[in-house]
Amino acid sequence: LEAVKFLCKDVWLVLFAKQIDKLQTNHRGVFVLKDLSLKWMLRFPVGAEDSRIMAQQLLSYPCGIIRGCLSNLGIPAVVSCDFLADGQSMAACSFNIKVK
Repeated sequence: LEAVKFLCKDVWLVLFAKQIDKLQTNHRGVFVLKDLSLKWMLRFPVGAEDSRIMAQQLLSYPCGIIRGCLSNLGIPAVVSCDFLADGQSMAACSFNIKVK
């Protein structure tokens, strides 16, 4: 949990100039990090399938950063991401971390 808190506060601050908006856990190795206004995604148009595909590809980069940080801390994990379904913005994202 401390490593994920480090990601939410310190690493995210360096990458996106803000902390993660919400951290949830089930205390069994699954964490959900929610960023409601991810800086890189603010200008993507909503509704266009092409922009959704491109946004998914762009989100693989922060997923890799999260996985790499945890790996370097000795915590193997699987990281996935998705958009939060508000229909108004693609900047609201959720990163799911499952510790192996």
